Amino acid sequence: MPTANDKDKPTRRHLLALAALAACCNGKYPPNKPMKLQGSSVQNSPPGGAAPLPRPQVAPAAFVGHGGPTKVLETEQNADMLVWGQSLRPLRAALVFSAHWQAAGVQIGTTTTRELIYDFGGFPAEMYRQQYKAPVAAGLAAEVTSRLLTVPQALATGGVGQRSERGWDHGVWTATKVMWPQADVPLLQLALPKWPFSDLFQLGQALAPMRQNDVLVLGSGSATHNLGLVNLGKVGEPPPAWAVEFDHWLAEVFVTRDWDSLIAAPVKAPAYKMNHPTDEHFAPLVLTAGAGADEHPTFPVVGWEYYIISRRCVQMG
Repeated sequence: MPTANDKDKPTRRHLLALAALAACCNGKYPPNKPMKLQGSSVQNSPPGGAAPLPRPQVAPAAFVGHGGPTKVLETEQNADMLVWGQSLRPLRAALVFSAHWQAAGVQIGTTTTRELIYDFGGFPAEMYRQQYKAPVAAGLAAEVTSRLLTVPQALATGGVGQRSERGWDHGVWTATKVMWPQADVPLLQLALPKWPFSDLFQLGQALAPMRQNDVLVLGSGSATHNLGLVNLGKVGEPPPAWAVEFDHWLAEVFVTRDWDSLIAAPVKAPAYKMNHPTDEHFAPLVLTAGAGADEHPTFPVVGWEYYIISRRCVQMG
């Protein structure tokens, strides 16, 4: 007979999910080769966690912890993301920077409807049939270009380019499909430049005025992201101390607006390299901070999934 703790014990489904997620980022499984079983272990936001504020008059800057791709199949576990997303509507558009598209400089993605990019491997066939038909915010491209040309690093890395053939990667569509299942928020994806954090902060600052016109600046990444240290035997257990300490440090930096520490996170944050062996999932947090630097933060989604992946999302304004 099951005990009260059985629901927290890892199942074969959970273990296969974690194996697929880790292999997806480590290149073990080729894309579009699904495993038969899939799932995740999600610890939802604790009672009393910061609830989303009523829809502000000016669009916020925001960061979404996009987690595993199967988030789009796990609607019950991610109900808090849906609630948050609905509190942000209506929006003129969202400018999205995903950890899964990096470039040397600024690039604007597709301005027409394209096929989604299924940039992961080892997941069920259902994941490769997912669709998301949100409108493309093509009308923002000219304004974005104009604003980003005020950023010195943009000029130093070739100005603002266009990748019109590139559709949305899963850092864009898995998060927005959970937040806005109505697919009624127009999206424009921009590449995440491989710049120093100080320059990414300036990039966010350059885009901040667009919030006055009801445009959400949205970074998509992960507050903690070291899939190489996923422990398949600890699904459902409390996360390790090094991950919790880093997650708490990050929240404190946002609450105190200590942007110097955020920019210097690789040397100032506790166990930075344990949580981020590479920078691409942390970088959207820096850009978000720049776009909302003067705003008070809230954390509409918190908790843990896959043992070491923080679900923390941030809203600035």
